[in-house]
Amino acid sequence: MKFSISKLLISLIVTSIVIIDACKILVKLKSDTTKKFKLQLTVPSISYESEPLTFDKKGVVQSLKVKGPVCNLKKWTFQTFKHDEETDAWIKAEKLEAKIEGDGWMTVLVGKDYKPWINDRNQIFCSEGQCM
Repeated sequence: MKFSISKLLISLIVTSIVIIDACKILVKLKSDTTKKFKLQLTVPSISYESEPLTFDKKGVVQSLKVKGPVCNLKKWTFQTFKHDEETDAWIKAEKLEAKIEGDGWMTVLVGKDYKPWINDRNQIFCSEGQCM
């Protein structure tokens, strides 16, 4: 009986550690500008890189789901690109870097200066960057 209780306790502890360390984050990206831009999210701790998402008017919202074992070992990067109409090329504009972890959601806005910023978040831990 003691052996079974010990196995159960160890199992519960391991499960708790896995649940605590896992990240499941819904990232809502929103344009707060009329300027056309692209945004790409990189989460190096889990080797995640989104496709560049295009925003062409104010109010457009796109979402990404980030899931992994531990997402905050390295800083996330939200990189924006502005459109050069003369050459029709996309040029790096601004970026936000921070360590992010949790099981919840966050909203990242991009304004007319192309700078991404975290507007709000729920059940998300953010450190080592512009977190609010």
